Amino acid sequence: MIRARDRDTTVTDSRRIYDFYLIRHGETDYNKGQLAQGNIEVPLNEAGRQQAFSAAAELRRMGLSFDLVLSSPLGRAAETGEIVSGIPQSDPRFILIPELHEMAFGELEGKPFLQNQTMLTFNQHPEQYIPAKGGETVPEVFARTRRALELCEKAAERLDNEGVLTRSDGLTPHILVASHGMAIRGMLANVRHTGIEDVWKTIVGNCDVFHLRYEAPRGSAADLAYFQEMPKTLSHLDPYDPHESMTALQEKED
Repeated sequence: MIRARDRDTTVTDSRRIYDFYLIRHGETDYNKGQLAQGNIEVPLNEAGRQQAFSAAAELRRMGLSFDLVLSSPLGRAAETGEIVSGIPQSDPRFILIPELHEMAFGELEGKPFLQNQTMLTFNQHPEQYIPAKGGETVPEVFARTRRALELCEKAAERLDNEGVLTRSDGLTPHILVASHGMAIRGMLANVRHTGIEDVWKTIVGNCDVFHLRYEAPRGSAADLAYFQEMPKTLSHLDPYDPHESMTALQEKED
């Protein structure tokens, strides 16, 4: 499903305005196999690459092109960002931000979601989740992704000041942020001011795109209060979403 986006805003001298588009990477074999990926390097599979090319085409039909890519260092996100934006990873307008990486699951990375009580708790009662050794808590993800949003704005502002993001049409820069399911949920939770118990209310399918606008007085310090969530840009069904699978399994058992 494609939802209409708000009209672009014209750049002004008194305010800095950036349109950030948060995209989850395309499908991987771990997604298909319902395995916890975390920070394991799992490449896009062919279906995932096709999802990225399809998303790029959909966004072009909507009149969207990108001036900058800010990406997780994990290859599946970076490749998605490259395909969707058309900006190669070697380009100075393609920047890796480590804080955009996926939630760490520690010793459970690579393990099936449906065969582990810890991960069942994570998906059904995230507020009760206690990670395995080496994993992150949900509050830690929220804190890290808050920092990620601040770093995204600072990167955009730096390149804007250097003239890299100046558009010939005078419209606001379009910035693609390539990341992961839980990382995107964390960023959205920070903007929405929602809690851990609400984290699964947001469906983040492969190559789904969320739109955040940042509008602040020029010269002001980076502040999450200047982020505003806009209508979602792209939505896709995710047949391998482990949370959806576990919810259905729980309902069947009940």
